[in-house]
Amino acid sequence: MVRSIVNETQFAVSFNRDEVPEPIRVRQLGVAVVRLWAETFSGSHHVFPLVRIIGQALDIYADLREATV
Repeated sequence: MVRSIVNETQFAVSFNRDEVPEPIRVRQLGVAVVRLWAETFSGSHHVFPLVRIIGQALDIYADLREATV
């Protein structure tokens, strides 16, 4: 279910299931979910600046996780 939701966003991850091991696919999905939350929190429509800071922190975390994929 999570993968199908992520696949409807700009953060969809496509790969050949036969060539990419399951642990890597799960990690890629996790990075995509964190990026989706970062995008949600980073919008300019939030009243409190802290919300944008949370979005930026999530984006940095996704970068770190992606570097280990």
